[in-house]
Amino acid sequence: MLMVGATVAGALLLFGITVFVHEWGHFIAARLTGLYVDRFAIGMGPVLWSFRHRGVQYSINWLPLGGYVSLPQMAPMEVVEGKAEGIPDDLPPANPWAKMVTAFFGPLFSMLLAVVLAIGVTFAGKKQNVTTLTTTIGYIETGSPAARAGMLPGDRILTINGEEVTQWLGAAHSVEESIILCDSNDVTFAVDRDGQQRTFVVTRSKDADPRMENLKTVGFEKYWAQPLVIKRLEPGYPAAQAGLQAGDTITFINGQKLYSPRQVREIIKQSHGMLAVEFNRSGQDFRVSVMPPKWNEEQKDSLIGIEWKSDFYRIVYPGPLQQIEDSLSNMGRTLKALISPQSGVTIRHMSGPVGIFDLIIRLFRNADFRALLSFWVFFNVNLAVFNLLPIPVLDGGHIVMSLYEIVLRRSINARALNVVVTCCFFALIFFVLLVTYYDVGRIGRNWKEDGEIAKTRHTPAAETHTDK
Repeated sequence: MLMVGATVAGALLLFGITVFVHEWGHFIAARLTGLYVDRFAIGMGPVLWSFRHRGVQYSINWLPLGGYVSLPQMAPMEVVEGKAEGIPDDLPPANPWAKMVTAFFGPLFSMLLAVVLAIGVTFAGKKQNVTTLTTTIGYIETGSPAARAGMLPGDRILTINGEEVTQWLGAAHSVEESIILCDSNDVTFAVDRDGQQRTFVVTRSKDADPRMENLKTVGFEKYWAQPLVIKRLEPGYPAAQAGLQAGDTITFINGQKLYSPRQVREIIKQSHGMLAVEFNRSGQDFRVSVMPPKWNEEQKDSLIGIEWKSDFYRIVYPGPLQQIEDSLSNMGRTLKALISPQSGVTIRHMSGPVGIFDLIIRLFRNADFRALLSFWVFFNVNLAVFNLLPIPVLDGGHIVMSLYEIVLRRSINARALNVVVTCCFFALIFFVLLVTYYDVGRIGRNWKEDGEIAKTRHTPAAETHTDK
């Protein structure tokens, strides 16, 4: 219980710092430009704790879903912040330049926090799976669009839709990102196969895996080529009986070159007898015969008793500007995919406060603080850009309204503005609730999978170790 409490407290602290810095930007700008500040709140809803200092009420509210600085001269925001009390009757209209600067300083401070955190990542580093620094396909699902198009495991992808790719995951324009965020059904691949360049046009289809939530697939996004190194063998199983050892690298089965653990599983499934297994041990090549038992759907991953090594990690130190650029590129491509009807990316694939909070808790629970710091950079960049969208209840909306006043030299009709702000607020609330609905469903599935994994770890050995 102490560990759970500490994890939740840590996630709340991280979330709170992010909101505080953003709102502190608004607060500083408001003070500098002479705007009247009524309240500074972290969180939404009823007040949990508050105090008043120099005419400003500072509070922490019950719902950790953001925060606000109440600025009565900016725009009618009572629907969001509640009715302000004790405001002087003689408040003059705010200068539109002051309102624009105040609105802009929130996203600016979020971006500055992202830069500071990115510098932290540069010094602390982050884990990188070395095996993902490839563009070679490890496995293609049977009957998938890529398989029908003629692509094969071992094909090295050079470009996707004319753009060069240099790794599978973890960077802008990586293989997985380029396929998932493609804004058209057809994806064009230029690949190298045995020294010859070939081109394939693959029409994506919806992924049948419920965890992918109807994202479109070509059939190999989850399978990159990697070395098949044995981490552990289950005593008494066919692989151990044949003389294989931990540390051996399996290279061929039945003369077929291997590129991924999933490929091994399919070979075993389709086999009808002895397997000729070729492997490398301490720089020397060997060959043994392995007799797999009859295929069993219930135990399909534990038939020959191999657990594959998956921790091929190193620490890398990306530069701050590269991290910011990657975050902006990812967000830009995501927004482009969201508005494209052919991309397959929809609101259901986004995460709101609940989903983000759950991810932060998972990172805390795994004690992967490098990954947590890296995610914090991405989160603040996204927060800055999202708040610049030209929606009246967001900072970008205030900037647009201020520009309107500057250009036309007149104020927006207060009654019309109040209607627009109210409508946009409820539209935003509906959006957050919809995203939260999908977040809760996703979290529920994750918990169920975690429970099944935990249950598996306490079952007999025949069901414990996997060929994955």
